[in-house]
Amino acid sequence: MRPRPSRLRPLVLLLLWCALAAAGCGGGEEKPDDLAARREAEARRLASLGYVNQVVVKEENRGLRGVVRHDRDRAVPGLNLYASLTSCRAVLRDMDGAIVHTWSAEGVFDDRVTFPLGPEVIELANGPFSPGWTVAELDGDDLLAIESHVGLLRLDRAGHVKFALANQAHHDVAVDPDGSIWTLTAVPRRIDTGGEDVLIVDDVVQHLDRDGRVLAEHSLFRILSRDPGVRPVLAEGMRYARHWFRNLDQWRDTRMEQDPVAADAFRAMFDLYAEVFVRGERELRPSHQLFVLYLTPADVLHTNALQVLPAHPAGLWPAGAMLVSVRNLNLVAVLDLAAEKVLWTWGPGELNAQHQPSILPDGHLLVFDNGTARGYTRVLEVDPATGAIVWNWGEAADQRFWCSAMGGVEGLPGGNVLITDSSAGRAFEVTRDGAIVWDFFNPEQGHNPFGAAGKAETIEAIYRLGRVPVSAFPPATKP
Repeated sequence: MRPRPSRLRPLVLLLLWCALAAAGCGGGEEKPDDLAARREAEARRLASLGYVNQVVVKEENRGLRGVVRHDRDRAVPGLNLYASLTSCRAVLRDMDGAIVHTWSAEGVFDDRVTFPLGPEVIELANGPFSPGWTVAELDGDDLLAIESHVGLLRLDRAGHVKFALANQAHHDVAVDPDGSIWTLTAVPRRIDTGGEDVLIVDDVVQHLDRDGRVLAEHSLFRILSRDPGVRPVLAEGMRYARHWFRNLDQWRDTRMEQDPVAADAFRAMFDLYAEVFVRGERELRPSHQLFVLYLTPADVLHTNALQVLPAHPAGLWPAGAMLVSVRNLNLVAVLDLAAEKVLWTWGPGELNAQHQPSILPDGHLLVFDNGTARGYTRVLEVDPATGAIVWNWGEAADQRFWCSAMGGVEGLPGGNVLITDSSAGRAFEVTRDGAIVWDFFNPEQGHNPFGAAGKAETIEAIYRLGRVPVSAFPPATKP
């Protein structure tokens, strides 16, 4: 019997695609041999990176769990909310790490269990699909939670499900000032690239009412492809996708070489891809299509964040514009969704695989710049009017860290910054002069995904952690 690997596989393909997209900045299409050499080097370098749901504890963090630093004079008071990547659960903790509230709703969606090749194949081959929740956001007393690429749920304070929408939601959800909901979803789409169709995963911004009814949908590929400034960056990503679909056997073989224990699972998944998307011999439910497609070069965009914006102080965009982060293009953009128009962009040539950009009250952009190919992570504050970086955390030698994937950043009242280092299962708060004033390590260890190697201390990664005011979740009144 083969040793049972973790059900929580590294997201090797997504890291590889990010590296390929970031590297593809030259004109024209490279020779296949050159591309193969670059892909092989990047794939082998990135294969061991920490885009997993449990990670080995870094040597300097051994034994650290819960809140290990809390400067009460300088840290911003509040409650800390995050979702579990290994179970359908969200946790709200106070500043000292005590649990204030939890939500749990296991088994609402059955997409993993009903996958036609069996859930064990996803466990072996398909790391992008967490068995738990990736994102949790408060909406009054309710919680909005995402089971990645499967669906969006609304739960009341007691954990009762108010709606469960199987819409392939992923990465982010936001509540509009009017109470409606915005989220990211994904659909397969064939794009004509001049006589040759390329199959991609198109990210779609979906607008919902409070009860989960769809009000509108906006294709991000369509919007971005119409903008003259974005079009060259998007075209480069499409060239890479086209090349690797032409050489899909090489792409598949690299996955199998990197993880021989999962070789049979990879082969079965790519055989299923051919049945469904090449020969049309089989139909799959939408989430199952995505389980397969994320193993291929189809993830051209990989949009991972959105934010409904107030009007920019300098008039760069109006109230109601939408900020999005398109990771695999290293692009942050502000969109007018109704007009399907790009209003502002920044990032290519500066960002590398970024997460969770947001606009601060003064109109500046705050963004978590993973630096997947660079080898270290930065948090950047940017003036959108000039494109100038006006503050950073992570460039100084004593601030260096590397969160190769996932991660996030949130601006706090008064100017402090809350950073999630997913690769360490950690969140920490820094002041503008660089002092760490609150530091938290996930107490959850979960099972050790390293099997017989087994002695390593592990910690459950946190996709991102958010700070909410104490007043946003007052104690429940007793009946």
